[in-house]
Amino acid sequence: MDLTRKRLERGKSPRPTNPKPRRREIEIAENAGGKIWVATLVNVRTLALRRTSEIIGNRGETMSREEKVALVEAYLDCFETKDLSKLSFAEDVTFEGPRMPMLAGRETVLGFLAHILPMVRNIQLKQHIVEDEYVATVFDMETANGVDHVFDRIRIVDGQIKSIHAFYYSEQTTEEQK
Repeated sequence: MDLTRKRLERGKSPRPTNPKPRRREIEIAENAGGKIWVATLVNVRTLALRRTSEIIGNRGETMSREEKVALVEAYLDCFETKDLSKLSFAEDVTFEGPRMPMLAGRETVLGFLAHILPMVRNIQLKQHIVEDEYVATVFDMETANGVDHVFDRIRIVDGQIKSIHAFYYSEQTTEEQK
């Protein structure tokens, strides 16, 4: 069974033990990786595989919720460490925010982040919500001008951040509230 499971994980058909054509469902649960496979054995040479978790690109790889959150947290960590080298951005990454036009391209987005990093003092993470290829992250960003309450919708494709759409509002001081 271990060889069959390994072949399934690599997207290959298991070696047939019975050459007689048949159709049946096989379910294999992997607790450690959090993957659930559902395989339909159509005949001895064809195995249709479906994963209940999402497929990343056409490479057939999956990312767990934890891997996606780790990718987003590496992005958030750059605001505190001021180190952009650990970011995993796609070449055609985009960044949108309420106070600027859409930025496109890895170098452009990294340049923008390098420009704003000195103004950021602290990040207070509130929550991650993960669904399919999106991670919605809620956090407070303390800047030289006060605290911004931020919601980032981050799209992850092929293990890289493909887009960031930031929504935020500044904390109002008591004079602004009047």
